[in-house]
Parts: sequence; C-alpha cells; structure tokens
Amino acid sequence: MTQLDRIEDMESAIRCTTGAMQFVVGSEQIGDVAAGWVDEGFSSDEAAAWWDAGVFTAEAADDLRTYDVDPQDVDGDCPRLAGYSWGYAFANGDVSINDVLRMKADSTKINI
Repeated sequence: MTQLDRIEDMESAIRCTTGAMQFVVGSEQIGDVAAGWVDEGFSSDEAAAWWDAGVFTAEAADDLRTYDVDPQDVDGDCPRLAGYSWGYAFANGDVSINDVLRMKADSTKINI
C-alpha cells in the first residue's frame, strides 16, 4: 500500500466514523488531517480506536503511545472534565501526560 493509499484509507475512515468529520477534522482539510495520522504511523483502525477514546489529534495519540498508553487506558471519564474521557482531556490540553500516567498507574493497582 502506498502513502497515498494509506491517506485515502484514513480519509475514508474519518468519513465513515460517526462524528469524526467534526471531532477529528474540525476546520482543517480532511486530507491534511488524514495525512497527519498516517505520518505519525497510525493505520485507520488504530486511529479509529483513538477517536473512540476521545483523542482527536494524531500528535496527542502519538504522545500517549510513546508512554505506552493505549486507547482503552484513556477512554474512561475524566473527573476534571465532567462528561469527557481522559483521552479527550489530554488531547484538549486539560490534563498532562503525568496526570494520565498517574491515572493509569492507579487504575492498574485497582484492577490487580
């Protein structure tokens, strides 16, 4: 699959995901947004998992991935931002990576 094919696949995923045009693309051009996710190394399925967790930028998803945070780690409600996930709160700049890592560590202890 070529780079252009991957970008077209990502564009299709954005168009097919409920709410993604507004949530992920916003006022940007869909091709630019799709290329950004592809450039960060995400497949359309991987990107969709991040969108489902509330992470709306490729940069935020890549930052989380760098710290071994998965979409399922940040899809729970964030107490600092009622009604929104930890993923959204991180992508929106409402919580830091340290906050996310602390939440993940606390969650792991609870689930053991």
